[in-house]
Amino acid sequence: MLDTWLTMKGAGDRFAGARARSARIRRVFTSQYFYRIFQSKTRLTTLRGSGTFWEVITDRDIKIILSKLRYKDWNFCLLFDAGRPYLQLSWDAPCAETGFVANQHSRKWMLSFYMTPSEVVQTAFKACLTAEEHEVRENFFYKDTPVFGPHIDVEALIEISHRKDVRS
Repeated sequence: MLDTWLTMKGAGDRFAGARARSARIRRVFTSQYFYRIFQSKTRLTTLRGSGTFWEVITDRDIKIILSKLRYKDWNFCLLFDAGRPYLQLSWDAPCAETGFVANQHSRKWMLSFYMTPSEVVQTAFKACLTAEEHEVRENFFYKDTPVFGPHIDVEALIEISHRKDVRS
């Protein structure tokens, strides 16, 4: 894949705080056509080919998609880490250790400006499933111990990993 740089007039900010006036062009060979994909806030059209167009999703597009999602009373937050977008869920729930209601956060789910809207929605769905699994692991007890807890130190798991429970 060949990378080139092209100066574009009016190209907006791509990353938080960056004042980039250039956009990256990627030439992608698809069947018999070359397409140039502009990584900017502009919509994309093929320079050669069938006349169809490809789009690069923007942070505004992602926010619109996330605003249409609903799961319980949870929030779907679009945040950035070094200019790269990620999704993080937040909700109010009792802490598994103290029992006091506090704001909970999921892990970070990295997104891409090359994702389709369906991929963003599917990533949000997976984030909900994983957060719920985390809650189940915190609240599932055997002999008053959360044996499948998500906060068990991996080094402690290594120490007991040789102990097997198998039928003889």
